[in-house]
Amino acid sequence: TAELYRFGVDGIITKPINEEILRQQAENLIYETRYHSRLAARYHLEFPDAVRDALTGLYTYGFFMDHLSLLAKDAQQQKVCLTLGMIDVCEMSKINAQYGYAAGDQLLRQLGSLVGRLVRGEDLCARYGGEEIAIILPRTSIKNALIPLKRIAATINATEFYLPDHAEAIRVYVTMHTAELEQTESVQGFIDRTRSSITNCQS
Repeated sequence: TAELYRFGVDGIITKPINEEILRQQAENLIYETRYHSRLAARYHLEFPDAVRDALTGLYTYGFFMDHLSLLAKDAQQQKVCLTLGMIDVCEMSKINAQYGYAAGDQLLRQLGSLVGRLVRGEDLCARYGGEEIAIILPRTSIKNALIPLKRIAATINATEFYLPDHAEAIRVYVTMHTAELEQTESVQGFIDRTRSSITNCQS
């Protein structure tokens, strides 16, 4: 059971199956999916392509910093949780050296598309720089944030990526860094503390 939840399962129903419990869980999942879809659609309407990174399709560093500053201020004033996750692609320099920078860019493009589809509707996903991807999780404690973040990391680590002019697929692995905003912490301090942390993607 613990292993299933680690890979992102939202709920487990044991046999014999109770039809009423199954119906209720299905309805809850449908409601949550529709809610997240509405939030995601609103983001896309309010923030045009000008604030999106041309390579990955994720939000830009500048927009990330502005948005994080606003969310951090609100979280500290309202005393609610705010968690930041950073995903870092391991050995990107070796990938560029072996396959070329064009292939490296194609890999980042695929990663951006994949992560963008995996984040929750209320979260904001941005390219922090190079091969780093930042994910802001509003009103989410670090304990609850680890569930979707580990799901994203596990999906990336299990995905085969295809690069231009290379017949064989490659695997990439990521490290994950997470932190929850402290009450008197600055935004840059929050980012630095997140980047210096190490989160075990397997636990």
